[in-house]
Amino acid sequence: MNLNAAVALFLYLCIGVAAFFFTVIYVPPLPDGWFVKLPNWPIAGLVMLFLITFWRENLLHPTGPRIGIAFIVLMLFFGVTIRAAVSDSTGVPWVMFGLFPIQDAADYFGEAADLLTKGVIDTLRGRTIHSAILATLLAVSGFSLYAVALIQTCAAGLSVALAGIAIWRNQGAAAALMTVAVMYAFYHYFVGSMMTETTGFVCGTLAFAMLSEALRLRSQPVFLAGLAVLAFALSVRVGPLFLLPALILWSGFGFRGERRFNFRTPLLGLCVVIAVFSANTALNSRLAPTSGGSFVNAADSIYALVASGKAILGLRTEDELLTQTRWLQIYRDFPELEALSTEARVARKFEIMFDQLLYYPHAIAVGALPEWNNYFFNAQILPYQSSYKNRISRAIVGIFAVIGLFVVCRPKGDIQRGFILASNLGIFASVPFLVGGETRVYAATIGFTAMLPAFGMAFISNQFGKPYLKPEAPKHELAIAYAVAAFASVLIIPIALGAFVYAAAIPSAVAAPECLMGERGFVFRHSPGARRALRQSDDTPLFAAPDLSAAELDERAAGKYAGQHSPAIKALVRYANTSYGSATVHYTLDYVSAKAITFVAPGPGPEMESSFMSGCAAFEEGVWIASTITPYMVDSKKRGKQ
Repeated sequence: MNLNAAVALFLYLCIGVAAFFFTVIYVPPLPDGWFVKLPNWPIAGLVMLFLITFWRENLLHPTGPRIGIAFIVLMLFFGVTIRAAVSDSTGVPWVMFGLFPIQDAADYFGEAADLLTKGVIDTLRGRTIHSAILATLLAVSGFSLYAVALIQTCAAGLSVALAGIAIWRNQGAAAALMTVAVMYAFYHYFVGSMMTETTGFVCGTLAFAMLSEALRLRSQPVFLAGLAVLAFALSVRVGPLFLLPALILWSGFGFRGERRFNFRTPLLGLCVVIAVFSANTALNSRLAPTSGGSFVNAADSIYALVASGKAILGLRTEDELLTQTRWLQIYRDFPELEALSTEARVARKFEIMFDQLLYYPHAIAVGALPEWNNYFFNAQILPYQSSYKNRISRAIVGIFAVIGLFVVCRPKGDIQRGFILASNLGIFASVPFLVGGETRVYAATIGFTAMLPAFGMAFISNQFGKPYLKPEAPKHELAIAYAVAAFASVLIIPIALGAFVYAAAIPSAVAAPECLMGERGFVFRHSPGARRALRQSDDTPLFAAPDLSAAELDERAAGKYAGQHSPAIKALVRYANTSYGSATVHYTLDYVSAKAITFVAPGPGPEMESSFMSGCAAFEEGVWIASTITPYMVDSKKRGKQ
């Protein structure tokens, strides 16, 4: 290993992180509405690639300084993205006010809160790793939602940068830029949320980078390490699980040497995957003893697949099928499941699923056909593109993906092509069993799919005979592989620290303040990063979320946030237009009820940094309105005192 190269890469990582936070702190936010346009920018860069390289033919060699510049540019772009997502306040579907988790993201916040206050999680999902990481980040940051969003986005940017560098060195600049563009556009759909897709994306992208480096280095240990990280990623965010056996089987050919097949690598790979899944099961049993086990949602998806096949075969009417939330089909057909306990419900669902498989095995094959049709012809193979209807970008990427598919189908002894072909066949085989997963199920594996248009881009580029668009000869051997492995190991630290943070930072008991008749008392961890203020402040704390616009909120109340969220918006605007002159909306954990609470506080709200606060609130016109907020003291025995 070239030590200088490893040190240089580490410095690039540090500079990239500095560039990210510089953007978040000092760069003004983009104008409203620009957030949804950001995925088009990297695609536009692909068009500019040819123009730039005709001007300077050696501009895109992956040399040290150019890798550093690429790191900085990409991290700046991720910084602009999270800044725009929070400031725009229309953001992604799982975030309200650009910051507060709603829908599934609110469930994950609740699971993290349960872990911090009770030590266990009551969930039907059977996925606790993400909740454990989220709980640790919330506790360490003082329940700053903004800080958590920044950490998640920075980690995503670093993982994409490392994957892009690996492809740059393996397949050339054209393939690298296409890969980065696809992965960025996918993550853009989840940026700033607390969804499992954020953690699964980071881990899956790191695994993709490690596996790519393993092929370049012909290194079996690096391949097995990458396989372990990929299994971990698919434990965090379940997706195309058949990718794992596909890669295990392919490794026997990819690392065969002079033999026809190498049995040692697949056997070791199988052991690695089993070990990771076993550890996940043990962790799940510890943190969520009533969840019913890992991968419990499999019964929902498989049942929905069989139900779809039965409808096509005429064994049931299509009117009985759910068209949107299809994974809930089993609850529609068997409503008595809702009354069962968590463990009993999971056991009953698997019993129903196996009965359907026994009596209607042919329905699976028939039900798989529309799923494959959606994957290939309804944009699910490149799911991010349909999210914001970026049709030009989608057309460009789709054309290159078709070309790339033809390229990888003719490996001709090319280990990289064979690897991408095997991995995408594994994803393809998994598609029918991902019913209802929409765009989200590919979070951990989007890098493998991104290589299809990347190979297409590289193929077209190479037809011009431009050597600067082709791969560079291997150099620095293990520099990137070790950097990726080190960064991946950091992801495990929050889980290990979780128990210590839980024991040291969370009060074991609190006393609710005395309030007036009709009010409820609550105790919460105040953080500038867990509130949005409807005012203009000159002394906003460093990592506080930007202020909201009254004019924008008036418009949003009739638009995206209509319904259950509009009362908070109306209360914000109402108090900002009275003698108070301002108002703040908070989303945090109430230690009295051990539940998340959203409340509006008239006036500017507390100016102090992260600390424990207490207050009283009354429920008015669909939202909690705080009448008082005062400091809350926690003594050395971790018991609250008013």
